[in-house]
Amino acid sequence: GKAMHKGLFSKPGVLQQICEKIVIPNLMLREWDQENFEDNPLDYIRGDMEGSDKESRRKTACDLIRSMCKLFEADVTQICLGFMKQMLDQYQKDPLNQWRAKDAA
Repeated sequence: GKAMHKGLFSKPGVLQQICEKIVIPNLMLREWDQENFEDNPLDYIRGDMEGSDKESRRKTACDLIRSMCKLFEADVTQICLGFMKQMLDQYQKDPLNQWRAKDAA
């Protein structure tokens, strides 16, 4: 099962690519998310919250990170901290237009 695929994920850059190309884009709010929030904030927050019964792309991205941490906690933590810093820096440089980056961080 899982152990046989460990080698694939331990190759240089694979965890970084997964975070950059899959996790981060699925954590970022889309225009649809913003519209949904504006139309019905309570339902949106319920659906987006951790532990919600409803699956969402954001929750699934978090679940993927948790799973990767089971075997690669130190590497995944460092990669995620790097992306969080980048997104918070983007927000600090332009809070009006980069609030989605802060939300994802």
